Amino acid sequence: MPIVPQIAQRSLATGLSLNTVQWSSPLTHSGTPLVLVHGLASNARLWDGPARALAALGHPVIAIDQRGHGHSDKTDSGYDMTTITDDLATLLEDLRTDGWERPVVIGQSWGGNVVIELAWKYPALVRGVCGVDGGTIELSEYFPD
Repeated sequence: MPIVPQIAQRSLATGLSLNTVQWSSPLTHSGTPLVLVHGLASNARLWDGPARALAALGHPVIAIDQRGHGHSDKTDSGYDMTTITDDLATLLEDLRTDGWERPVVIGQSWGGNVVIELAWKYPALVRGVCGVDGGTIELSEYFPD
């Protein structure tokens, strides 16, 4: 039976609404929870294939449309790394109420940079991060050696 994703808008405490696409839940899957973050000029549906495969392996899997992308709010400002990272942190805090406790957060391209920043700024929110074809912009500023 094919996995049918559930699409939802999540209104965050900050007033921002982010679109999520969920393939499986911590309530039905016992594997490590995974949150998928797309790159620039993309959206959560980038992850359709990998998300289905990961859910089939028993992982709770959800992807987000970042601010200004897909079906999430398109604001006039807030596209700096700090704000985008804070958006993701606020979403992760919100997801805790649905059982998404300390997920591994996986980012593609620019999303890789977002998840690296998230882990540095909010380490208690994540179990780990993974950059796929990204996550290396300006790392020398943080790790000069």
